[in-house]
Amino acid sequence: MIAIKVMDKQYRTVAIARGDEEVSLVLYRTYEEGDFIFIEMTETEGFLQIQYDDAMGSALQCVKKMTSFKIPFNELKASYSPKAFSGEVHLITARYAKDYELRAYRNLALNPYDFEANRTAFPHASSDSGATGVFAARNAIDGIRVNQSHNEWPYCSWGINKNPDSKLKIDFGHEADIDKITLYIRFDMPHDNYWEQINVNFSDGEPLTMPLEMTDKPQTLAFETRRTTFVELSNMVAAKRPSLFPALSQIEIYGNAI
Repeated sequence: MIAIKVMDKQYRTVAIARGDEEVSLVLYRTYEEGDFIFIEMTETEGFLQIQYDDAMGSALQCVKKMTSFKIPFNELKASYSPKAFSGEVHLITARYAKDYELRAYRNLALNPYDFEANRTAFPHASSDSGATGVFAARNAIDGIRVNQSHNEWPYCSWGINKNPDSKLKIDFGHEADIDKITLYIRFDMPHDNYWEQINVNFSDGEPLTMPLEMTDKPQTLAFETRRTTFVELSNMVAAKRPSLFPALSQIEIYGNAI
């Protein structure tokens, strides 16, 4: 069983829908600040295809029993399409993922519905940079690859907030077999800088080094299959340029869920 519930800032139920294998909720209401969407399933853990907003489509998430999504406003809303979570009619859906979807070779980092406080739905991006809004870690896994500008949607990115020791971690919430990582560095030159190399860390403790070039094109590191629960970028060596703003527009991690 899956349930979708919309609640306001005082945790009063606005709307609710339930289904055995899949569920849809049509909400006729303009969102108000403080509104939440809750999704709960019978199992303690499972894979769901979740659509919190019809302007963004669905995302395959590993959910730990129950998860929630706070409707973004103000600074948080700036990193989403202006069409998302707007208007008076909203379609929210959830269904159990099919076996072929789980077995498929795909980008395991993709989750446009990630957010900083998320601890129950994966993949999840986190960072110690302190960057928020249009520079938050979630922007690096939202599926948007455009990288020729910054500071507004769709040119959102993960920024180091002038902290050269920053790290970016992508948690899968489960074990995965991966063999390829693709990065799109932000390329708003001359405002931006870029990294000449970074360390790629895995849960098995054996890191790889990925060299990078000054380009707006995708850059890929391929390797023998690794079984891991996360990928972390660290020891990011910036080029010797005047800019203090290297940034990452997107990370894609390819493999199969286990």
